[in-house]
This record gives sequence, C-alpha cells and structure tokens, in this order.
Amino acid sequence: MQFALLLEQRWSDRKVLQQEEQPFLEIISSAGTRARNMINALLQLSRATTTKLNIEPIALDSLIEAITGELRSEYPQKEITINLDALSQTINADKNSLKMAIKAILDNGVRFCSDHEQVKISIQITAHEDRIDLTFKDSGKGILLKLANQVTQCFYQVERDPEDLVHLDIGLTTANRIALRHNGGLSLEPETDNAEYGWPRLSSA
Repeated sequence: MQFALLLEQRWSDRKVLQQEEQPFLEIISSAGTRARNMINALLQLSRATTTKLNIEPIALDSLIEAITGELRSEYPQKEITINLDALSQTINADKNSLKMAIKAILDNGVRFCSDHEQVKISIQITAHEDRIDLTFKDSGKGILLKLANQVTQCFYQVERDPEDLVHLDIGLTTANRIALRHNGGLSLEPETDNAEYGWPRLSSA
C-alpha cells in the first residue's frame, strides 16, 4: 500500500503518466486498498467474536433508529425506510454486538437496492419460548436459499462488483458469529414452502 502511494507521488512529479503506465498504477493502488480493507474487516470480525459480552435488555426501536440514521448518512443518494413491527420489543443481548449484527444485515439490503428506487426494509419479530427471531425483508427478491451456507462465509459474494473496494461481504459472517455467541444464528427464511429465495433471519436466545 505504501509502495503504491510512493509510486503515485513520484509519477505525479512527472505531471503526465505515459499511457501504458497508468493502468498498472491503478491496479497496484486498487489491490492495496482492497488488502487494507480486508485486514480492517478481519479485525472487526475478530473483535465481534472475542470481546466480552455485556448482556442487558436492549430496546430495539431506539437501536434501529440509531442504525437507520447511520445508514442514511452512509448512503445519502438513497431514500431509506426501515420499519419495525413491534416497537416496544426488548431483547437481552450485548448492545454493541447486536448493533453490529443488525447493521450488517441492513447494510446488505440497502447496498443491493438500486439507487433509483426507495429502499424499504421491514423487520419482523417473532418471540419464542427460548429465542427471539428477527426477519429482515427488503424491496428486493431476497437471497437464493441454496446459498444459505455460503453467504455466511468470509468474503463470499453473490454478485461481485470488482469496482467495489469498500464492501467485502463479511457483514453476514459477522452477524452470524455474533448470533452464535448469543446462542442463536443467522439463517434464511423462505417466503413460502416452495420458494427459491429467502430473507435473513437473526436468532438470539
């Protein structure tokens, strides 16, 4: 990464790059940026799965409101609406970890919606005797059920964009591992019995 910056600085002193030099500089710079982002993502994943948990009652409505505000700042070109179907629901979890997991899932939904359409995501809450399920449905068609195991693997991309150096598709991996630490998990919930696509469902005991 530092080598790419050094090359860029030295070449900039020449004012104009030769035509055959520019693509190589861009390749080196892009690779360095991606490597740096991969390292940061792995460090974030490590923190999410090793930091001591502080379990406490969390009000989901205020947590979702805070996450929505952050997403709107990060995607100013998109109109984002996130609805929670049980505003008074609380969940026993580590606040920082839960926020990271929910934001990762919502970010995934926002990112794959077109800039030209309103992003609408609903969060459905189902309380069981031993756990609480959060199901995230957006205005897209969902995720192929046959990819249920792959989407929680590090750096797996359903639709890879070679120009995207920021999003490395580690979010669902992080969300799943956080849920596992809360005796839950991340799965895909089909719309119907014979559906090919499903929606992310985050479970926590």
